[in-house]
Amino acid sequence: MPFLDVSITASMLTAGLLLGFIGLGGAGLVTALLVGLFGIPVHLAFGTALGAMFTSSVSGSWSHFREGNVDPAIGWQVGLAGVVGAYAGGRLALATGQPSSKC
Repeated sequence: MPFLDVSITASMLTAGLLLGFIGLGGAGLVTALLVGLFGIPVHLAFGTALGAMFTSSVSGSWSHFREGNVDPAIGWQVGLAGVVGAYAGGRLALATGQPSSKC
């Protein structure tokens, strides 16, 4: 797989623009596109989508914070609960194991 796949980049940019415009989280859609359209292994697709989501979440959070649209106490509460949930979900996903490529 090449370092920069233009079709993946274009698909993810389009999905991000559409989902960002209507305010939906796109990690599920991004994962489905990476697995279904591009044949990327599911665990790699999950990790990639989460990394992208982390980056956009930090950027969006900072922007809203600067505009005064963040309650820091609630933000920390939700953020810490999300970290715990994400860690537990990641452990659960890894416990399922990689599907065998042998039939």
